[in-house]
Amino acid sequence: MDELEMICQLIEHVPHAIAIYQYVDGKVKTICISDGLYAMMHSPDEPDKATLIQRYETNMYRNTIPEDAARVAAEAKRFAKEGGKYEVFYREKVYQQDTYTITHSVGYHYYLKDGRRIACIFYTNLDRAMDQHVQTILKNDASFQNFLDYSDLAIAVVKKRDGELLFCNRTMYNLLEPVNNFDTGMTLSELIKGREDPTIMQHLTNMADRENQLTRMDNTGEDVLIHVTTMKWENEDVFLVESAPKDRLFHDALTGLPNMSWLLNHTNERVQQLQAHGQIPAFIYMDLNDMKGYNNQFGFAEGDRILKVLAQALQEIFHDELLCRSSEDHFMVLSSTQGLNEKLDALCASIRKASRGNFLELKLGIYVADSQINQNLDNSFSEAFDRARLACGTIKENARRSWNYFDGKVSEDYKNRLYVLDHFQRPWIKVGSSCIINPSIK
Repeated sequence: MDELEMICQLIEHVPHAIAIYQYVDGKVKTICISDGLYAMMHSPDEPDKATLIQRYETNMYRNTIPEDAARVAAEAKRFAKEGGKYEVFYREKVYQQDTYTITHSVGYHYYLKDGRRIACIFYTNLDRAMDQHVQTILKNDASFQNFLDYSDLAIAVVKKRDGELLFCNRTMYNLLEPVNNFDTGMTLSELIKGREDPTIMQHLTNMADRENQLTRMDNTGEDVLIHVTTMKWENEDVFLVESAPKDRLFHDALTGLPNMSWLLNHTNERVQQLQAHGQIPAFIYMDLNDMKGYNNQFGFAEGDRILKVLAQALQEIFHDELLCRSSEDHFMVLSSTQGLNEKLDALCASIRKASRGNFLELKLGIYVADSQINQNLDNSFSEAFDRARLACGTIKENARRSWNYFDGKVSEDYKNRLYVLDHFQRPWIKVGSSCIINPSIK
């Protein structure tokens, strides 16, 4: 019996809701599910685990509310490709319940001894967990603080009718930095402002059942990511308010680098600093060329190692500059042009040395900002990185070049490519001042 079979045997009959998945050939494959997950998630037309697994293979989000399905699928895709921690809240229908309830999913990757990577996902139905907790309180006279107090997710439950704060775990309490101590019967506005403020409940109403949103905390002056869900709890209409930890909002879990949101939030200030010291800003976009092939040949664990190596090299070489992991195998840097080519040489060399058989090449595009770049318009900075990305795209298949600067030719080539794609199905294509027959149209 191999290691994976042993793991499946261990979890198959446990009462907790657990599933084991494997990412194979770009698809998520369900390896096994526990008795607890089957009891929680199967539908009347799924008489055994095999039929539930079959549904997971073809339509995993059938019972998930459509507004949440795309968000959960995107996070699952990120988790499968990039690793790190998987954690989402979403609304779905569970066994013998017609209304949508809140599910909390948490997962991690585990590497088998033979190098294969599996994902272990744990599921909790929060509606049932809350109801069970209330029953425990009634029986044992326990405190609300015993429920989810040790979760790193900030969670609060607020009555829609009058704003009474029914539950606030210590993570949410620390996030809010309240002016009062939490007590039974207190409203949310009394906790954080010391007085009644109807605008807070209006704000929750506006945010309810929508995507995660950045919200400014009055007491801290910081932006936090908040998700508000309308639900029933103890026959009361409530808002479930949750927020990820602050360090997860703007940082990448695998590399420890800031993410693109953090970089763009600080770009304006850094551009002004560089220009005040007579330096020229350079926007740099990086791509680890053929990372997919590298993962296929050497495994995801080795691919994760390379991403961490690149992150460490960026921190060492560009230690005074803004940098981030923007997505998958793409990174961005805002730097001065001073000594830039020498830094890029060192960075590319470090990746070639770290990758097996010099398999990987780091490709970079650079856009050097002119003095007229708009320091008060965030879009101009996004466009600057887009131009760096275009410059990077022109050399992805050129083995002799590691980087390229954006110029008028790069822009013109990009416009020409867009024109061809937009007119691909027409019987003719305009080239310069002439029209030629499109060979793709028979």
